[in-house]
Amino acid sequence: MTKYEHATEILRDPRFGKSEFWSTVGGRAGQESESVRVVRRWMSQLDPPDHTQVRKVFGRTFMPRMVALLRPRIEELVDQLLDSLEGPEFDLIDGFAYPLPVIVICEILGVPAEDRERFKDWSADLARLFDVDLTPESLERSREAVLNFSEYLGELIGQRRAEPREDVLSLLVKAHEEESISEADMVANATLLVWAGHETTMNLIGNGVLTLLRHPEAKNAFLKDPEGLAGRLVEEVLRYEGPLRMTARVALEDVEIAGRTIAKGQTAIVIPQAVNADPDAYPDPEAFRLDREQPRTHHTFGGGIHFCLGAPLARLEGEIAFRKLFERFPDLRLASDAPEWSSNLFLRGLERLPLSTEAAR
Repeated sequence: MTKYEHATEILRDPRFGKSEFWSTVGGRAGQESESVRVVRRWMSQLDPPDHTQVRKVFGRTFMPRMVALLRPRIEELVDQLLDSLEGPEFDLIDGFAYPLPVIVICEILGVPAEDRERFKDWSADLARLFDVDLTPESLERSREAVLNFSEYLGELIGQRRAEPREDVLSLLVKAHEEESISEADMVANATLLVWAGHETTMNLIGNGVLTLLRHPEAKNAFLKDPEGLAGRLVEEVLRYEGPLRMTARVALEDVEIAGRTIAKGQTAIVIPQAVNADPDAYPDPEAFRLDREQPRTHHTFGGGIHFCLGAPLARLEGEIAFRKLFERFPDLRLASDAPEWSSNLFLRGLERLPLSTEAAR
């Protein structure tokens, strides 16, 4: 699906679900794969009523008014990370775009600071489940990563059960006791929050800086009013060079879209970057512009019941990161003409983005 109208219909239509997609993947990967079994329990992959129950519990933490309270802490973290960048050249991904969302989501969950570095390799290996070419090696690495996440987070949840704190894991323990959220669902969705809570935001920041540096007119406009344009920059990056390559829905019954029948059991693949460049929805879609009307109409965060739970947090982190980065380094420029993109099937992001803080001579 590459048309905005059709994507909107599919993402919001309850006659399409997500859980059956993993039956197909499980067939490719091996039905008993530990990684597939855990991913199938992620709220982003569940259908009602399971989805409704799990999302209700996790959704309390990520409501916009709750996320807004994190602004001072995120601004503090951004300043600290910018202070630590050693110039005149640095890799934006390793030095800034990766650690910021990892620290934020780990602090929300209650993960000790000394344990955060473990998640870097585990997250990269878990993402191999979504590689373009799924191999026995990548499947095994994703399985080991899921087991590592599950063991670690399971132990941490056990600690919170014994000694509750003011963090999300403690809230999950309470929900487990009061609302029948299973232990497996708690661990699986805590893994989702750690993984998705940093991967997409990391890609938003990396893709956004690359895109802005490739569009001098937009960069100059942003430098004149970073406070006023930071939110618009986030939305245009999400539309133009978003962190999601594709999302899928499976027809739960025969459904007619645009005069064609999608049969029960068939998979509809939505390509957000194409949908967000549909000229019927966006005038001059190939242009990167910070003055678009209704900038939040893109489908990068999905739609319907599966609209991204972490969207308010990703937007806040991106807004603060872009503003402070370019306020600190107004002469920021690319140090390489060939950024390294990942080969992940679902996520679009950079492996590295070398930058220079010195003005071109």
